[in-house]
Amino acid sequence: MDQAKPLGPMLRVSLGLAVAAFGTGLIALGRMAGIRIFDSQLLLLPVSLGLSVGWIGVLVAAVIRRRLRSPWLLVGLPLAVAWPIFILYWAFDIWVCFETNQKGCFL
Repeated sequence: MDQAKPLGPMLRVSLGLAVAAFGTGLIALGRMAGIRIFDSQLLLLPVSLGLSVGWIGVLVAAVIRRRLRSPWLLVGLPLAVAWPIFILYWAFDIWVCFETNQKGCFL
């Protein structure tokens, strides 16, 4: 009987969190590219990661409550996980740079 409830509110929350996570990461990393909006702009990066974790929480709650109707919430996946994947890639690249001690590294 629980599956008859509308998915719309969870979908709106999911998309809102995904867009907010992507937007705050874009603003935070824009600071690193030289685009300055305000002084503490880089502090938004942990906020972006927190919003991504929140999006994952909403997805897990939807899978538990709605089961087969929850894949619609995956629409926000690219926006929600873009910056965490980028940060992991960047951290791995820095680690490889330090481990191999190459001359062509950007550090």
